[in-house]
Amino acid sequence: MWHHTYNNKQTEKFMNNGNILDDFSEAKQIGNGRRKLLPWWIRVFIWFFMIAGVLVIPVFVMGLAGYSLQVEIYGLKTNRPISILGILLLLVFLLKSTASFSLWFQSKFAIKLALVDAYLGLAICLTTMIFPIVDNQGKMTFRPELILLIPYIFKLHVLKRDW
Repeated sequence: MWHHTYNNKQTEKFMNNGNILDDFSEAKQIGNGRRKLLPWWIRVFIWFFMIAGVLVIPVFVMGLAGYSLQVEIYGLKTNRPISILGILLLLVFLLKSTASFSLWFQSKFAIKLALVDAYLGLAICLTTMIFPIVDNQGKMTFRPELILLIPYIFKLHVLKRDW
């Protein structure tokens, strides 16, 4: 009546060796290897943005409650988390946090997501430098975030092939 044939490698390995836990240890070794690819300075920023991402929810709730909190990144800042700019900045922090969590937990898509985050950050940074939008009194200023964003993008492209 009901007949199903197993043809995948895990089943064959289990049937031949009887130890399916070997697959988990192999996956764990590959995963730990990915984290080891990350240089120390990227690991520092991963932790910073994981913490910042966790704080987005309380900041949003406090903004709903009427509190004035400064949210700032890449030259954009606001004292009102519940405004168009405030919500956009919180979304940027959520993206950075998601990219950081995916890098730390070695997701397959981590490098692609981190590159999207980095290029978005670069675009925002360059835009706020060239077109002073908030608090620059119309003066063009250098954004120090570029000092880390550009090497970060290059490093992500190098990691992409080994990830």
